[in-house]
Amino acid sequence: MAVTEVDVSKRANTLLIGVQGEVDAQVFRFDISSWIEEYGSGGSASIDLQRPGEKTSYTHGLSIVDGFAVWTVSNVDNAIAGQGFAQLVYTKPGDTKKAKTAEYVTVTERALDEQRGDVPDPYESYLDEARAIYSETAAAAIEAALHDAAAAEAQRAAEAAAADAEKSAQEAQNVFQIAGDTSFSMDPVTRKVTMHITES
Repeated sequence: MAVTEVDVSKRANTLLIGVQGEVDAQVFRFDISSWIEEYGSGGSASIDLQRPGEKTSYTHGLSIVDGFAVWTVSNVDNAIAGQGFAQLVYTKPGDTKKAKTAEYVTVTERALDEQRGDVPDPYESYLDEARAIYSETAAAAIEAALHDAAAAEAQRAAEAAAADAEKSAQEAQNVFQIAGDTSFSMDPVTRKVTMHITES
């Protein structure tokens, strides 16, 4: 995996994004620390891509790690050989203000085995990403629900144990009223039973 660092404060240049059909072989780390300092942390980063020969662009959301926006080039991004374009965008947290680079020229090298078959649709990759995010969210929700259920069951068990303990404590008082003024007591150590008669 080749990793390239790009300083967004410098003039836009050419990004060599690899050979057609490569998967996660090229990673670009864009230094956006100056933007974060100016606009504030907690914002979002994305990259707009226009593949060679296409008139429309699409967008990738990027992760931000230690002041770098990280783009891992997919086989959708490099599906078409030639020169395309890319532009990095940082959106201020909780606002619509954005910082943008000038357009980068992207270069994808031709691969013989990629000249047959259909070109991957970037919007299908959107759906795949959305499905993955949904799956992660759903899994987190299920895990939280199971955790809550386990906590509730543990609380019920604790309450039942407390009730049993209280019942046992009452039984352990070792004084049993049977009728009128007659009762019995039991020594908790020797377990000797003594009958008590109270004169009225």
